[in-house]
Amino acid sequence: MNNCYQISNSKFWNAIQDDFADNGGLYKLYCVDENKKPIKAERILKPDNKGILYIGKATKFLDRVITLKKALSPDHISDNHDCGVRYKNLNALKIKFPYEDLWVKLIGCKEIDIAEIKLLTEYENEFGELPPLNRNK
Repeated sequence: MNNCYQISNSKFWNAIQDDFADNGGLYKLYCVDENKKPIKAERILKPDNKGILYIGKATKFLDRVITLKKALSPDHISDNHDCGVRYKNLNALKIKFPYEDLWVKLIGCKEIDIAEIKLLTEYENEFGELPPLNRNK
């Protein structure tokens, strides 16, 4: 099972449905370069070579990640996902991390609240701050 999906892919929904059905878990948003390598994100302690822009949770991937896709998409107007709102409000982010190159990695798990806190804490401990689009306004 492939657990990484290009946000702009027209078969995005179908691929997630095929792989995860009604299941949920954690997801990480990142961007790739022309060689399909993650674009590193500069962080306060050291660069994040995996380029994680956002870490989130979903009770059901189809519902939450589709909301994320719509919020990020230049073809939709949506304020239903804070990550997408932050992304669209900063032109420099859209230039450095183009929509067409955004990917999401899905990680199935059961206790999503605990798992999300753990993942965000580990990220903050390693890089000195949360992923850039996890920041509060």
